[in-house]
Amino acid sequence: MIIPFLFKNSNRNEVNDVPHPKIFQIEGYAYTILIRPKCEFWRIGLRFSNDIRGSGWSTTHRYNNSEIKHIEVCVGVRPDGSWQNPNSIQLQQYNIQGVDDTLYTCNEYLEQAEVQLKIESKPFGKIQVQIFSGNCFSATEVDLGWSKTFQIFGWSDFTDFEIDMDVTPGLVPLTLDLKDIKALSNRRTSITIEKLAVFFGGNNCGKTSVLVAACNAYHDKHYSSMDYLGLNRIHSASEFDFEIDALSENDKQSKQAENRRRRIENSLGQNEIFDWMEELALQDEETRSKVFTWINTHFERWEFEEQKTGKYVTGVRARVNQRHPLDQGTGVRAVLPIITQLFNPQVELLAVDEPEFGLEPRMQKMVFRAIKNATEGVNGFPLKRVILATHSHLFLDRADVTNNFSITKNEGVVHVTQLANIEELQNSTYKLLGSNPNDLFFPSNVVIVEGRSDQIFLNGIYQLGKHSNLFESEGLVFHYLEGFDKLAIGSEAIAQMLKTQSYIPVYKDKFCGLFDRPHRNGKLIEDVREYFNDSDKRRFVLLEMPAIEFYYPVAIINKIFSVKLTKSEYESIVQGYLDTIRGSRSPLAEFLGTPISKVDLAEAVVKKMAPEDLQSIDPNILSLLKTADELAYK
Repeated sequence: MIIPFLFKNSNRNEVNDVPHPKIFQIEGYAYTILIRPKCEFWRIGLRFSNDIRGSGWSTTHRYNNSEIKHIEVCVGVRPDGSWQNPNSIQLQQYNIQGVDDTLYTCNEYLEQAEVQLKIESKPFGKIQVQIFSGNCFSATEVDLGWSKTFQIFGWSDFTDFEIDMDVTPGLVPLTLDLKDIKALSNRRTSITIEKLAVFFGGNNCGKTSVLVAACNAYHDKHYSSMDYLGLNRIHSASEFDFEIDALSENDKQSKQAENRRRRIENSLGQNEIFDWMEELALQDEETRSKVFTWINTHFERWEFEEQKTGKYVTGVRARVNQRHPLDQGTGVRAVLPIITQLFNPQVELLAVDEPEFGLEPRMQKMVFRAIKNATEGVNGFPLKRVILATHSHLFLDRADVTNNFSITKNEGVVHVTQLANIEELQNSTYKLLGSNPNDLFFPSNVVIVEGRSDQIFLNGIYQLGKHSNLFESEGLVFHYLEGFDKLAIGSEAIAQMLKTQSYIPVYKDKFCGLFDRPHRNGKLIEDVREYFNDSDKRRFVLLEMPAIEFYYPVAIINKIFSVKLTKSEYESIVQGYLDTIRGSRSPLAEFLGTPISKVDLAEAVVKKMAPEDLQSIDPNILSLLKTADELAYK
């Protein structure tokens, strides 16, 4: 997420500061600030405040308030009241103890060149400050004490200025102390959250108590930048239509902040019922548009009619098939608060109790995908942290196992355990599903190959391509049959094994296969294609060469064995190697002077492969893997 802003002022007074409209939180955040000056002399300053709401700043008397710490980037100097030396850039500070006023000076700055300023929060109230432009670079750590927020200002004394800026926020691990709740027996428990925390467990295990404790720990430091959505979110206090009232943007933000405060303060008891149509009306136009687009994509389309008084728009009536939007059912009522606050840029941490409540599994997946997008700040969602309490396996984070926290209760005391590996995630999923193995860990698609070496090589390509964003599916597996003649029996056996309880083969239209050894029964491959409905021959590919070893990148072979073979020389050596193995009972044969099995050779090739080697993979093999990935369950 990039936050652009232009600092511009033609006022030539001594104090001509222009403030950035946003207040930025410090703890748990890192910011990359890209400064693009369009003037010769300029200043960009960061003013820090102990107030979590960011009050106490002023565009006048910059340095007189000793309680406000200040860091600024300065280009040019005014030793005698006139600007000079546009090639000098300095990093300066005011009111920060323990460091020099001038943190860094560089006289090699190129006039009007881009400057990158990085701010990253560190433990115990410290921040790291980096400045970079051309040959100028500095990194230093300063102690801000109790400072919680900062605001950015641009200015240039006695001269006009124009400074373009992009601020890109990022998240760094944030440690929250969970304490003073009965469920934890008043023990202090610390958890570290970077982007997402999923508290999961069975009923009455203490999930909600831990969620509330995390909210309170965050709320103590960040006040109005978080929101808590309890189970009462499917109710709305109002039966009125969505309306845009006459409140100013500041008033709307203040009302939202007050609503969030009330939700958090009531989170431990009986939650108030809030008006989510009003909450939607309080968002800015861009946020409302994003919410409407998301809702219209997944539910019945909302239609809007403007209500006017004279020439002024005073309200908007929302209808879905001539009904109030919240009359659609529990699904949209359950989703609307979550999606609204995920898109809300004022909310920097969103806590949701049982996000699965009122949602069928498909919609649960959609909501979790939206949550993940928000924690990355992509696809239109502003960057934010999200914490969940759930007993649905569909809200477990499989991409980052350590984002999941198991909540258990022993003799009335709640315990929080962070997951460490995929095995723990699998066991947890198994328990959340009621220990039903029929629902667990099936592959997203299956590629059938001839032998173990084929399996190793194709899986190596797939893993490399996945890390290079060439493939998207997470669970593609490769099943080897030890020979083309076992294809029909083996593939049908797999299809039977993976049928649903209604005896519909869920993988029949997805299976793929790669084969390199034509069988004496030339009709077999056509029979397989017919069985799997592969009329366009994209899913079952027959290679021209008689073994997968012919398709290993020659450059990799040259690296492994320290040789310089041409492709034709390599193919001749492979043919001799395979002939030796076929005529022997041993799996080993000499390959370039080294006794090695086909499996060990495949593993050696995969181990040496790098992303750039994907370009030398046979196009037919890559095409098959792309087809398998495209057809895979997402």
